[in-house]
Amino acid sequence: MKYHDKLNQSNKKILVIGSPGAGKSTLTKKMSQISGIPAIHLDALFWQPHWTETPQTEWLEIVRKIIKNKKWIMDGNFSSSFDIRIPTADLIVFLDFPRWICMWRIFQRVLQNHGKVRYDMGNECPEKWDWEFVKYVWKFKQNIRPENLTKLKQHAASKKIITLRKPKEAQEFLDDFATTFL
Repeated sequence: MKYHDKLNQSNKKILVIGSPGAGKSTLTKKMSQISGIPAIHLDALFWQPHWTETPQTEWLEIVRKIIKNKKWIMDGNFSSSFDIRIPTADLIVFLDFPRWICMWRIFQRVLQNHGKVRYDMGNECPEKWDWEFVKYVWKFKQNIRPENLTKLKQHAASKKIITLRKPKEAQEFLDDFATTFL
């Protein structure tokens, strides 16, 4: 029960953040299945048909509406909405996995789902190989992670934050989560 001290059934608003390929959507889906708390995959809401981004003003309004719900497990980095989402969350799970794991998972995901729309993605956004995305994942640790850590540190005193650094820890967390919600 490594994570038991930060888990309880009052955790009704949960953020799952981290690099693409870390397993945010998979963890969110499993947590939702265990707890009955609705899963919200931000990619499915942000990406409009044909990989068109939702305009920023509209995007932030969508996020503001979602956080008003009584319960959610929300996955997605989208640091532009951290200032809206983090204060509302009861628990934040940061998947801080090594770059090679995330890259490998991205590669596997493209191979398995190429041309298909995943459950956690926007309509008409089929999986594809995208060098810009690969570069984003490759540079996540140096470009995005520092901002994530800064935001988490700002809320460390008032929020339950769990950082998972490898898949084994994610499984241990999920096991503890299941024990808490069963």
